Amino acid sequence: MTLIIGIDPGINGGYAVWDTKGEIIAAYKMSDTYSDLVMSISSMKGNVESEKSIAYMEQLSTFMGRRAQHNALLFKSYGAWEMLCAALQIPLRLVPPKTWQEGVKVLSRPPKLIKTMSDSEQSAWYRQKKKAHKVLAARLFPHIKVTDYIADALLIAEYGRLKEAGKVF
Repeated sequence: MTLIIGIDPGINGGYAVWDTKGEIIAAYKMSDTYSDLVMSISSMKGNVESEKSIAYMEQLSTFMGRRAQHNALLFKSYGAWEMLCAALQIPLRLVPPKTWQEGVKVLSRPPKLIKTMSDSEQSAWYRQKKKAHKVLAARLFPHIKVTDYIADALLIAEYGRLKEAGKVF
């Protein structure tokens, strides 16, 4: 069996762990400390009999509309996940948002004119997109209380499961 970890590295992100039998083992909001994160992932990896583990994480890019402080925190979390996966010898696959969203059939591209939108318009669009992701995650995983923190992580883990099964490219 393979453990598949889906990671939304955002500041308000989370992570979800699948097994290849199609069962969610855990889904959590991002830990407040790196030591909590290390303990959580390493204990899951040690407690579940698995032949291997693999992580799928949303690939990041900077956004011109974001403040520098937001980007710095985002990339700090991103780097922590890269280091954790390397330390625990978990292969890490970086997946552009468009790729995983198409894979799970929830594509939510920004409007072409997003750069001309006001901050409040961009925020409204972002909230609408996140709501659509949460609704899909809740439909796919009715036994889990889906929150804003874990919705994308669950969908990224689902993409990873489909990718490992050869059902998406």
